Amino acid sequence: MPRPRFEKLDPALRATVLARAAEEFAEHGYEGGSYNRIIERSGLSKGAMYYYFDDKEDLFVTVLQDAVKRLIVDPGNVQSAHDAESFWREVEQWYVRSFRLFQLDPAAMALLRTLMKSVERGGTGGVALAELRRTGRTYIENFIAAGQAVGAIRDDLPEGLLTSILMSLEEGIDGWLVDHVAGRDDDELSEIASMMTALYRRVAAPDGGTAGAGPLLVDGHRRRRRPRGIKDTERRERSERAEGGGGSSSPKAKLRGAKAPAKKRTAGAGRRTRRVR
Repeated sequence: MPRPRFEKLDPALRATVLARAAEEFAEHGYEGGSYNRIIERSGLSKGAMYYYFDDKEDLFVTVLQDAVKRLIVDPGNVQSAHDAESFWREVEQWYVRSFRLFQLDPAAMALLRTLMKSVERGGTGGVALAELRRTGRTYIENFIAAGQAVGAIRDDLPEGLLTSILMSLEEGIDGWLVDHVAGRDDDELSEIASMMTALYRRVAAPDGGTAGAGPLLVDGHRRRRRPRGIKDTERRERSERAEGGGGSSSPKAKLRGAKAPAKKRTAGAGRRTRRVR
């Protein structure tokens, strides 16, 4: 975390420092980002920069927190939901608003991508990730409380367990979103929002989301609900094959009904060869 004196810095200069640092980390990643280049671009001396931040990681955490504040849309409208259906509708609209904000701030999205990739590679970023998780946990806890108040969120699990499950789900979603939101039009963003809401609902709703969750969407394509069990799947496949080809459709039946091709006799076939000892 930055030292308290950084908050007392002139707002314009403070914004410049964060902007130059954000550009550096977004372009080169955390490991490749140069603390000296950030100092040069921000117009501060090296002594002044260390006067405000302990080190490069401290600056990275501060920049990331600033980006998260710009990116995270407070899901306040879910507080006004009066039942489960209106709650999940508000969640879907919240996703749409968040995606549009992501598109308007590509630098902040690049910072999140930098963090995700750094953590995946086992690089530095643990402090930044811990700060993000603390912020995210507060949002998730408020989300759960609002949903449970209208019967939209299950209450059969210990609160801490459900919070941890949804946080893990959200981290997986965020890791996917940073690479898939840019360049999408409004229709595609709405489809992605519907997919994410359906996924959340299947995990968090009391009925597993079966009452009202729509079909999952993958890359803009609707996926049908899976049939109930293997037997239903096999029955449907047999029916489709029968309609398409008529009669017995299983591979074994087709093999039994087909004549075996005549074997071609080659010269010397059947002759006994003397075994050489």
